[in-house]
Amino acid sequence: DRVQQAAYLLIPGTERAFTHLKIGNLLLKNTPKEAQEGQLFIIVNHLNLGRKLINQPQQKEQLAQLNYQAGKIAKQATAYPAAFNYFVTGIELLNPDCWQKSYDFTLNLFIATAESAYLCSNFDQMDELFNAILKQADTLLDRVKAYEVKIQALIAQGKPAEAVKTALIVLNWLGINFPLKPNKLRILLSLIKTKFNLIGNKIEDLINLPQISNSKIVAAGRIMMIVGSSAYSAAV
Repeated sequence: DRVQQAAYLLIPGTERAFTHLKIGNLLLKNTPKEAQEGQLFIIVNHLNLGRKLINQPQQKEQLAQLNYQAGKIAKQATAYPAAFNYFVTGIELLNPDCWQKSYDFTLNLFIATAESAYLCSNFDQMDELFNAILKQADTLLDRVKAYEVKIQALIAQGKPAEAVKTALIVLNWLGINFPLKPNKLRILLSLIKTKFNLIGNKIEDLINLPQISNSKIVAAGRIMMIVGSSAYSAAV
């Protein structure tokens, strides 16, 4: 390690970024795709150290995608600060017209970055990313994805009541209306309606039901799963 460090220090500072970029490109080019995941962090770290020398928009977007992949792997390993850094680097590499030319990738990158920000307790940065997504999102369902992260962040900050209020607003957009404080009659009527819908069906039959295809219902289900425990906490 000391020999390597000494050799590294012999490289003039102005040439180090170029050397890292060259090493990263060589590794990327000569590593088979099926083996790239195992070498991804090494490749991305070298390329990131030389990223300021990259001028071609296509190459910058390619490196942004590599950072996104590295960030997802780090996030799965619960290395949230590392994931956040990879995602932020990916955003920095995006081209000015990224929302127009690479909408899906840009949206996914911003959402992943916002989620990693709140997991690192960087709530101010999460809010900035959340607002950027809302400004650029094309559809309701894309905005709902951002609100999923927002609600999770509110829960992480110990704000269950605010999380529930936000969730109820989003559910209303999706066509599902819940009262903020349901009375006993409303709860009873909902239970009766549920039992009526289950008439003639056994519990074991539920697994054979077709998968939900309505994207709004799927999105609403995710929101309700996220906010379920907060609804209980806020009501106690």
